[in-house]
Amino acid sequence: MPTPMDPTSTGFLFAENRSQPMHVGGLQLFRKPEGAGRTFVKDLYEEMLTHDDPAPLFRKRPHRSVSTAGQWFWTEDEQFDIEYHVRHSALPKPGRIRELLDLCGRLHSTRLALERPLWEVHVIEGLRDGRVGIYSKMHHALIDGVSSMRLMQSVLSPGALVRTLSRGVRNETSAVSLYAPRTIINKRITGSRRFAAEDWPLDRLRAIGAATGTTLNDVVLAMCSGAMRAYLDELGELPDTSLVAMVPVALKAKSAQSGSPSGGNAVGSVMVKLGTDQADPADRLQSVHDSMVSGKEALGAMTPAQILAMSALGLAPAVLGPMLKMDGVTRPPFNLIISNVPGPKETLHFNGARLEGMYPLSIPIHGMGLNITCTSYAGNLGFGLTGCRRTVPRLQRLLTHLDDEVVALEEAAGV
Repeated sequence: MPTPMDPTSTGFLFAENRSQPMHVGGLQLFRKPEGAGRTFVKDLYEEMLTHDDPAPLFRKRPHRSVSTAGQWFWTEDEQFDIEYHVRHSALPKPGRIRELLDLCGRLHSTRLALERPLWEVHVIEGLRDGRVGIYSKMHHALIDGVSSMRLMQSVLSPGALVRTLSRGVRNETSAVSLYAPRTIINKRITGSRRFAAEDWPLDRLRAIGAATGTTLNDVVLAMCSGAMRAYLDELGELPDTSLVAMVPVALKAKSAQSGSPSGGNAVGSVMVKLGTDQADPADRLQSVHDSMVSGKEALGAMTPAQILAMSALGLAPAVLGPMLKMDGVTRPPFNLIISNVPGPKETLHFNGARLEGMYPLSIPIHGMGLNITCTSYAGNLGFGLTGCRRTVPRLQRLLTHLDDEVVALEEAAGV
């Protein structure tokens, strides 16, 4: 029986086009168990094919027609074919990580077919170090559990939100940004993707935070700040003013007043001045820290509904610009998205193979050609850099700059 699609999921389908696929992905790297035979990967793939009756979530596909008045519904795929969704690939020689990341970039470039359930899993062999890669992708419409934002009846009331907005217009706060410098990554994008990934020990990053009185997230943002400064400077494209990053944050909202929804866990977004206009890594870290504190204080004064509205307003220029054909006219509200998602702390296994690393692939959008997402796992923090192949040249160089910035921050912090 078809079920109506919630407005958020519908929005992701309407936002998708050839240049802007709306799926997220992930790369996992596994170490084969001791004594694994030559057919280990083939056997693993064939074992996955035996699960031809997955959970309902993985069997439903989007559907609309004259009978649904053009509205999107979810319906079960009566021709479900597990072999279409689970695939077996091999890397060309020499089978380096570079070849793996290139394949993942190409797989991440192709849109998911709306005629089928919106997910794929690719088992990848051929790495010369013997490890096995599993790349998966899933449409944001399928996994987004948030229902309609309910902005209309919510929250543009007097108080903290209005104060934050007025300061944002004057560019004094980091909660809402209406001004960011235009850079080479803030243009219309194509559908082709590049992907780069690496991880760093969490202990190294936490030591920097402990020595400087900053948080792990501050250190991650400072790494990105230094890397983006070096990257853009190398290309002769470093702007005079600081880049601005949109950073999703989870926080505890205060209880609302005057009958509004009560406080609780909420996710908002903070606009962070990265300090890319400052040459000293310690100054960049302090800039990021001050920006995060200011943004969280602004969010902490709001109700959950106000946080949602504020976050949507922060995103509005990014969405409205392309919709109204204003690209090149309006300044971008932020330059890139940087997310830090906590992952499993313990080591995981799959069919006896040990999971050694996990790296997220996310969604660049028009005007925001680069997305940086981090995931922690078993003592490491994995960075996944997803960029438009044309808009963000030499993406791999960012990994070198990130590593250089860790060393620079350690020297600045005296650790």
